[in-house]
Amino acid sequence: VNCLINRSKVINLIAILSLCFILANNGFAASDYIEQSVFRITNFQQRPDWKSPWKMKPTTKDQGSGFLIHDGFILTNAHVVSDSRMLLVNKLSSPNPFLADVVAIAHDSDLALLKVRDPDFYKNLTPLELGGVPELQSRVRAYGYPVGGHELSRTEGVVSRIEFGTYIHPGIDSHLLIQTDSAINPGNSGGPVTQSGQAIGVAFQSNLSLNDVGYFIPVPLIKRFLVDIKDGIYDGVPEIGIETSS
Repeated sequence: VNCLINRSKVINLIAILSLCFILANNGFAASDYIEQSVFRITNFQQRPDWKSPWKMKPTTKDQGSGFLIHDGFILTNAHVVSDSRMLLVNKLSSPNPFLADVVAIAHDSDLALLKVRDPDFYKNLTPLELGGVPELQSRVRAYGYPVGGHELSRTEGVVSRIEFGTYIHPGIDSHLLIQTDSAINPGNSGGPVTQSGQAIGVAFQSNLSLNDVGYFIPVPLIKRFLVDIKDGIYDGVPEIGIETSS
């Protein structure tokens, strides 16, 4: 009888350990495919010189992030790719950069879509699915390529606020945004914020005067942008054109 009991305990222990191993591998696999689908974007940009409108400013280099969604599109921020003369995209599995083009841009909601010219870029990459609006105090993870390094960064935090606020890139537009204490630094812009293996937003700005305050664009605004550009023209987010005060 004792032998049967001990044998039963051993079998149960093996089953539990096997389950833990499977879950751990599944979690790693989910994290791994997300990491492979997050890219570093280098923008060689040339901005207009508004003090001397007849000429352009010297070309500068800026860095941001982006991630793969459906149909080979890379989602990022408008401010990451604005005034671009040349765009290079780097992925984890290759040391070589790939040329990319802007196919759609929305300055009012700080979103843009890119496509890499070389079809080989997309081999063995899995697009990220878009999720929903996260709950307050739920945990999220941000991926990206912040300045100061070349490797992919991963930071975790919680959702601390969901509200309408000003988008810094256009400066005059206010939309739904989500605040998190996950570190979102320069260069993180355009990277995905994820939850349960899905992208629930695009990192796009932080409050440099405060610690651990970052913001990301939620999925409803992203989906609106993707629907808007289906006809090849971006119409923009409608505005009522009036303000109220109390």
